[in-house]
Amino acid sequence: MTYRFPGPSYMERVVNLPPDSAATALDLALLDVGSGAPEGHEHWCLEVDRGRLVLELPSVRLETPALSGVCPLRRATGWIRSTVFLFPVELELFPWSSTASAVGLRPSGTRPRRLGSDIYYRVGAAGLDHLRGEMLRWARAAASARRRTPTKA
Repeated sequence: MTYRFPGPSYMERVVNLPPDSAATALDLALLDVGSGAPEGHEHWCLEVDRGRLVLELPSVRLETPALSGVCPLRRATGWIRSTVFLFPVELELFPWSSTASAVGLRPSGTRPRRLGSDIYYRVGAAGLDHLRGEMLRWARAAASARRRTPTKA
């Protein structure tokens, strides 16, 4: 019997930040939330309804080859967990264009089963939306700090 998963399992959100700025903003967003973790726990965690998205910190910094525009700038592994299901996931940040980036989430290893896939989609989508918002918030804060910093002539 062949099992078919309902729909594509890769999710992404476009972030209106240039790739370099997006990479820095993602680092700050993940480390800011992770700094409140108990001693010895290096995870970013977002509770959503009946599930949780957890990413291991720090995110892996990757160097983008000069000729490739699709190599991830950042990659982090983690999982989506509910009271019943556990889905290993991988988060990545990659250039979308010269002025935008995309943050994506995919199952790591096997794709989520049909039963429980609603948890994967609901928690994953909420996690991506939250991360996009945090990245934009950090980018605005950095831009505001640059405007307030006096420059030497």
